[in-house]
Amino acid sequence: TALCLCFMFLRSVPTLCYKPWSYIPEGIMPVFWRVVYWTSQCLTWLLLPFMQSYARSGGFSITGKIKTALIENAIYYGTYLLIFGSLLIYVAVHPEWRLSW
Repeated sequence: TALCLCFMFLRSVPTLCYKPWSYIPEGIMPVFWRVVYWTSQCLTWLLLPFMQSYARSGGFSITGKIKTALIENAIYYGTYLLIFGSLLIYVAVHPEWRLSW
């Protein structure tokens, strides 16, 4: 719009401003960002590790490979959950730190 106003003052003839072909309406970008962000998070932390474990497993059947991949990922994420839980309990019980919900 600023470009059209600049041209209007130069030529002193009113012109219509058209939206460019790449115009994006106001509420589209936040929705698009959330979709891209959460899709990439799910792919990175859930689907790709599962597919890597599935491809590396030594099972001879599809169910054997899926079972191996699920067990490997359960051990991996269970270890992280155990570490996070113990650190959370440590922080909650620590006498010098006053934490509130």
